[in-house]
Amino acid sequence: MKAVIVSHKRGGSYVLDHQGSFRFVRGHTSQPVGSEISVPAPGTPSRLATMVTSYCLMLALLLGGFAWLWNSQSYTVYLDINPSVELQFNCFDRLIGAHALNEDAEALLENLKLSGTPAEVVTKLLDSASEEGLLSGVSGFPSVLVTIIAQNDDASLSHMYVMMRFMQSGGFEHMARITTCDAETRERALSLGVSPGKLTLVEELLGADPTVPIEDAMNMPVGDLFNTIKEAEEQNIDGTTDSVEQNEPPVVPLEDSPDGTD
Repeated sequence: MKAVIVSHKRGGSYVLDHQGSFRFVRGHTSQPVGSEISVPAPGTPSRLATMVTSYCLMLALLLGGFAWLWNSQSYTVYLDINPSVELQFNCFDRLIGAHALNEDAEALLENLKLSGTPAEVVTKLLDSASEEGLLSGVSGFPSVLVTIIAQNDDASLSHMYVMMRFMQSGGFEHMARITTCDAETRERALSLGVSPGKLTLVEELLGADPTVPIEDAMNMPVGDLFNTIKEAEEQNIDGTTDSVEQNEPPVVPLEDSPDGTD
């Protein structure tokens, strides 16, 4: 837009534009009054303002994307002792959620403030469980079961190996079994109110001794489950009980869950 300089002031000039409006513009102090100059149209942002606005929008998008990634669940770690805890982690290996799957877990989590990496979170849980006397278990059998599920099998295995290295370096390998599970097993387990790892152990026990009541098996601590499975398998080998010939462990029916109805 064209405008005519009508006066000068330090740092700029007053001009009369072709729309009949007086306004102040920066610069043009070296040009004489009466000169015609080009000025931005009213309301047209300067180049600097446009750049600042663009950078602010880009920053907002980046921050929004980072926040979305931070709060998005990448994989889940289930920790079973008798307390069963579900731990959700993002792609940065930081805890974003911890949920109790039974009453014992509610008591364990009640006064704990969990945060950080899987190693930090699991260490804090195991330390607290040890203080509560929950890791005594049965001599010679694992008292902790860690089950990991991620977006695919390769990712699950990768997180499992990381957890195994942590358990070994922390001296926990003698008390823990670490495994993975698939989405179908997790869905069945959560519908029954137990963790996927606990459900797998219960079905393993029922495969060795179908006479064990499902509700009793569901409520057993991990160490007791391992011990009972071993005893049932040894009885089957010795022929003191009828062995159950199956290719796969039995599947716990939904209606037989502790909270289910016939």
